Amino acid sequence: MEHHFAQIRTFFVVFICIFLQINAECNICSTTTQIACVSETQYQICANGIPTGSVNSCPNDYICSTATTVTCNPRSSNIVPSCSSCNVCDATQTFACTGRNTYALCLGTNTPSATATGDCGPDLLCNIDLPQICGTAESGVSPTCSSNDENNNIICCGSITLSEYAQRYCQMLQINSRFSVPAEIDSTYQNYIYCFLTSSGTWSGQVYTCAGSTYFDQHSKYCVAKKPTEC
Repeated sequence: MEHHFAQIRTFFVVFICIFLQINAECNICSTTTQIACVSETQYQICANGIPTGSVNSCPNDYICSTATTVTCNPRSSNIVPSCSSCNVCDATQTFACTGRNTYALCLGTNTPSATATGDCGPDLLCNIDLPQICGTAESGVSPTCSSNDENNNIICCGSITLSEYAQRYCQMLQINSRFSVPAEIDSTYQNYIYCFLTSSGTWSGQVYTCAGSTYFDQHSKYCVAKKPTEC
């Protein structure tokens, strides 16, 4: 019987360690890929160890993981998402924690708003289980969405060129598809990146420009006449 309880205790400790490790990987930059998962299916490229720039989405039915060399993995692969607590709307679809002390309103949907956002302040923490959104660590509140940058600072992308960004992006993502360019790199919304596997077995990225006055639509993956709403 004592041996049985020892096994249960061991299992429980391992489970807790795995649970904490998974939750601790939201907004944490991978030292291998320099990408951070910011939700179950979204990620940001890191600069100087801090997630920066636009939030990018994995293709449909793919999840974000920093435990592998490939950031977006098929959901069918059974790889556990690195971040399943950040940018997740609460049960009442009121808000989601986006960082240690930041949040976004969900406005009755399952998607956090990109504009209706707020800050708890440096002394409060965002917790998905609090109706008032923010609480103090002294009262036992822990952040739902942890971050490796306690001040949630966003830094600029530096002097990286669009071509350099495309190469780095595709080498880390390793998915054959077309992708939009973050506004911090290029704000025309006419350029897009095509990631492909070369004959030598390495990933490369090529920048293309939509013809005339058309714009790249990140949802359809095609150039369209109407400027996308996110522009």
